[in-house]
Order: sequence, then structure tokens, then C-alpha cells
Amino acid sequence: MSMKKSSVVVTAVIIAMIIAVISMYKLMSVQAKDSLEITGAWVPLSPPKAKIMAAYLKIKNPTGKMIEVTNISSPDFANVMIHETIVKDGVSRMEMRSKLLLEPGEEVVLQRGGLHLMLMYKKRVLTTKDTVILNFTTSAGPISISAPVKVAAIDGE
Repeated sequence: MSMKKSSVVVTAVIIAMIIAVISMYKLMSVQAKDSLEITGAWVPLSPPKAKIMAAYLKIKNPTGKMIEVTNISSPDFANVMIHETIVKDGVSRMEMRSKLLLEPGEEVVLQRGGLHLMLMYKKRVLTTKDTVILNFTTSAGPISISAPVKVAAIDGE
């Protein structure tokens, strides 16, 4: 093969690779907009013998359709539940929610004193060097995130 032909072949391969990378990037961008965005996740550190912990995060629905969170699990806990703190007649209590619905464009903040995740029956001692994997089952497909374990400030995160 002549030098000129090999240069043409190399150039064609490079152009094909660039087109493939751009196509993959566009595909990933479309997929990201078809799913929930989960940010700011963290788990407050608890005493080593505590079996129940909590997780806080933000969930945003950037899509044009309603998305339902139907289940959340973690390999570090036997069960993960969505709870909401309700204050009625001066008494605070928690109510479990079986699912979470997010309208198009809606953002839900899971935080102390409101909606939050209850992480039930931890399977190992967690320290501030650990992260907790949270697996979300949604109507738009599965999402997995990592939530670092942090020492909680007295007035919040």
C-alpha cells in the first residue's frame, strides 16, 4: 500500500472513531434526560450498634413524563423504606410511603424532618470511610448511586 493510501485509510479510521464517540455521547445525553437525577446523597453516621440509619438526597425529574420510584434497596441493609415525618397536634411520627411519584420537572428533597429514606437492619458497621450503594427501581429504569457516610452537623448536613 502506498504512503498516500495509508494516510487516507488512517484519516478515515480517525474520522469514523470521532463520529462514533460523538454518537455515543449524544446517546448518553438522551438517556440521562429520560431518567431521574439523584444528587447530594449522604448517610449520617450512627453508633456502631445502631441497626437503623437514614439517607438524605435530592431527586429531580428532568423528563417530560411522570416517573415513579417503586423500590429502593441496598446491599448494606436488609430493607430500605421511604418515610415521611408528619407532625399532627404537636406530635411527630413517621409514615411509610410505598412509592414516590415525581411529576415532570419536579424536584423532591429527602431531608431531616420530612421525606427521607430509612435504612433498616444494617449488615455491617459503617464509618465515614464508607459509602452506601442505593439501588432505585423506577418506571424509567434502574438507577444506582453511592451515598457517603458523613458525620452530621447539629443543624443539618
